[in-house]
Amino acid sequence: MSISRYYLLGWGDAVRQPKMAFLLWVLNALSGLVVYFGACGLMRRAFGHSLLGSELSERFAFRGVMELLQRHGRDVAALAGTVLILTAATYLLSLFLSGGVLHVLKTARNPKSGEKESRVAALFFEGAGRYFGRFLRLEIVALPMWIVFGILLFVFSGIAGNASDGWEKERLGFALVLALVGAAVLFVFLGMMIVDYARIQLVATDGRRVFKVFLGTLKFAARRFFKLLGLAVFFLITMGIVLALGEAVARLLGGKGAVVTALGFGVQQVLVLALLGARIAFLGAQARLSERERVSALDLPPAAQDAGGEQKERPDKAQSPFDGDAQ
Repeated sequence: MSISRYYLLGWGDAVRQPKMAFLLWVLNALSGLVVYFGACGLMRRAFGHSLLGSELSERFAFRGVMELLQRHGRDVAALAGTVLILTAATYLLSLFLSGGVLHVLKTARNPKSGEKESRVAALFFEGAGRYFGRFLRLEIVALPMWIVFGILLFVFSGIAGNASDGWEKERLGFALVLALVGAAVLFVFLGMMIVDYARIQLVATDGRRVFKVFLGTLKFAARRFFKLLGLAVFFLITMGIVLALGEAVARLLGGKGAVVTALGFGVQQVLVLALLGARIAFLGAQARLSERERVSALDLPPAAQDAGGEQKERPDKAQSPFDGDAQ
């Protein structure tokens, strides 16, 4: 099946789940309010009566930054700690939400007895709670992959620095910096893609062997790299189109700032819903691609046998939970 077909099927999954998109919008809005008011409150308490703080809010001043650190060092440290905590909490929330989205998509295509009548919210939070621990262990298992990517970038940056040493190699140095940035983006995108497909496999099989699933995902990504990358390009193009439409509407409304800050509240929320819908569609497309084309001995259980000792149908030929209506 072509990647365009997978992507269209993913959008079909997203269109059939408007309640889940609305639920995601509510949860994202609530988490955004917590982050916004928490950070603003801390900054107001720390720098609300500081002339240096008001100066820094208008323009960057190195001398002001140094004086601010000297006079409000504890407040700056508290702010940095709060930012780290909020970042970690946001990341954990994304793990929680992704489990709910994948569980709803899986159940919608192949419901068991009684699940078809279940409410979307109940299914969502059931899946989010069920897979959160497994997704968290997956992040730990994936740490060596990120370390390897970091080492490769470090080695490449050292080679680029030695190759472009000297003013006469300035043009070469600029090209190598661009190549280094491109390699960093590729590694980050590749790592996120591998983790996404590992999560999908955990949900599809309801498995608990996180390390084995991760190894199978590495093999799957190597065999289907260009197909996985092509599907991701479709998603990035969609996101670009949505953001471009938002910018166009902002200009028509007379906005001059960034997309999120320039749009009116109503149009802004429509844009957020569209972005969430695109993310759901991408996850649905990834799930369909993974379950139809992923055949790895690292992912499949031993071949089952019946009472007569004959081998049953191969697990990779059976219908996928994510593939109930793909035929």
